[in-house]
This record gives sequence, structure tokens and C-alpha cells, in this order.
Amino acid sequence: MIFTWQRVRGGRVQRIEEPAPTAELTSSPAAISSTVAAPGTPAFAGFGKEQVNLPPPPVVWGFRLQTTAFADKLVKGIGPQNRETPNPFVECLGRVIRGGLMHKDVYRSAAASGSLTTEAAAVALTLIVISTVGLNVAGLFGYAASFFVKAMIARAAGWAGAAVVLHYVAKQWQQVAVPSVAWFRGLIYAQSAMILSIVPALSGLASIWAAVCTLAALQDISGKEIKVSLVLLLVAGVAATIVAMGIASVQL
Repeated sequence: MIFTWQRVRGGRVQRIEEPAPTAELTSSPAAISSTVAAPGTPAFAGFGKEQVNLPPPPVVWGFRLQTTAFADKLVKGIGPQNRETPNPFVECLGRVIRGGLMHKDVYRSAAASGSLTTEAAAVALTLIVISTVGLNVAGLFGYAASFFVKAMIARAAGWAGAAVVLHYVAKQWQQVAVPSVAWFRGLIYAQSAMILSIVPALSGLASIWAAVCTLAALQDISGKEIKVSLVLLLVAGVAATIVAMGIASVQL
């Protein structure tokens, strides 16, 4: 309420009450969210169902349009389309296939969707087991079990550590405040090529292809040019290696 004073007939001064002006509502979509996360975004924001805002997308590499079309064609063949009740396994498998083929949308959509955190963790665990023991699942229960378990823990810690380091480096260097968990979600699907590690002869090719997919994911999530993405790839690789080596050096 605002009070004003007005002189009336007879020389008297009268107080008049007027309603305070209503503040302009800021409920428009533009006011609620922006294309770039706020600089103060916590490293571990987005663990729940929250949608994470990402920077504007970059220009997609030309050949990814072909791999995207091929990935979509493969996904259409793995299950009925337009199901009334979505099948979580089929949807997850679709994202894994798209991630391994550098689909132009998969990395950004996974990074932005807080609801995919649990799925991304499950995919990460599966990829770690596959890339560590391959078809030799029996090794997890034999005399070398402790070695395999330590290797898997080290790799998981390395991936998580890389996501945390990416958050801080990207925010301080490029003002890209994407939470660590969003980096983790987007980059996990870029590791889908590690499935090829089941065949020992293809493990080298799998590592190279996964690195290229990771580079594409870094550019998609950050929205930056290729040179920045290459530096972020180097940072992520060094961080993952240091953390993994630190865990591996611990005596169980």
C-alpha cells in the first residue's frame, strides 16, 4: 500500500491510500530458463528429474547426418514403434545404438535429461564390465577376480572424476556451467563403442571410435568449436587416467 498526500478544499491535507503497483510476472519460458546454465550452477545439480539447460548446439559434422539416419533405421528395427507403453530396455538400447553411431541429438538429450541418470549409470556399469572382462565373465569369479574388480572400480572412478573436472574446467575457462552429472550422462553414451571390446581383435578400434564419439559429445554439450572440444577431451582423458591410477594403486 502506498500513501499520498493531497490538499483539499479548506486548506486541509488529506492522506490517500493507493494500492501498490503489481510487480511484473516473470513466468514466461524465457524468464524461467535460459539457453546457458547460470554461472553458479553446482557441480552435482541435476541428479533428480530436473532438466539441465545447455548452451546453444554447435554445427553438426556433415557425416554425422548419415550416421544419424543409419542409427535411426537400426533403432526402428529393434522394437515396435509408437507403443502405448514404452519399453525402457528398448529405449535404452536405442540410445546406446545412437551413441555408438554419433547421432546428432543423443548426447545433448541425455545430458539434459535428469531422468536418465540411473540409466546412464547402468549403461556405464555394463560397458565397464564388457570392456574389462569381455567374454571371459568367469574371470569375475576365479583367482583373478580381485584384479578385475579393482580395474572396474578404477575405470568407474576415472569416468566420474573426468565429469567433475570437466564441470570446473568448462565453467572457469569457457563459462559453460554444465553440472558434472550432465557431462557424465552425455559422455556415457559416447562410450557405447566399447561394446566392440567383446572381440579382443576390435578393442583398439573400439577405443579409437569411442574417443571420436567423446569428442563429438563434448562439442555437442559445450556448444564450442572443435579446438575447445579437443582441449576438453585431453582434460577428460588426463583426469580419468590420474583418478583411475590412484584407485588402482590402493591395496585391497
